[in-house]
Amino acid sequence: TDEQFQKLHEIWASYHDRHIAHLHQFIGWSGSRPSEVLKLLWVDVDLAQRFYIKRDTKSGKSLTFPMSAKLLSILQQQRELLNNSPEEMKKSRFVFPGPAGGQRKLHSYIRHFCRIRNHAGIPEDYRPNYCLRDTIASIMLSNGATLAEVAYQLGHAPGSPMTRRYGKF
Repeated sequence: TDEQFQKLHEIWASYHDRHIAHLHQFIGWSGSRPSEVLKLLWVDVDLAQRFYIKRDTKSGKSLTFPMSAKLLSILQQQRELLNNSPEEMKKSRFVFPGPAGGQRKLHSYIRHFCRIRNHAGIPEDYRPNYCLRDTIASIMLSNGATLAEVAYQLGHAPGSPMTRRYGKF
């Protein structure tokens, strides 16, 4: 709901682990799968030209995406946070690294995502990441995007059952 989405923004702004908050925000504003965001490398992010590349997506493709002002802000904040982090994280090639600088793993964030979901008042049976993908899809469609544009953003094949489910919006 609009209220839950507003509450989610409040939780993100005050969440104690800023790395987790930025990771969750990036998923929320990009519609990316968590696995895609965890693999995101700084060499695939161009802050000046405002685009990023998702490599080896679920479909096996690498896709380039324009960066909204919101995503740009999240990535700039993440870079600043990393610059003030321990050396392992500061020098990591990953945008959202684990504490040792390597790729963050599922077990390191899922409890945080569930906590964020619960504090935002999103029902527990709603998967904590896919609620974000549904939200960005509905926002895009409400703002005039086509189903094909939503499919591309979410990494779905045009006309796929997953894409068609958003037709209700």
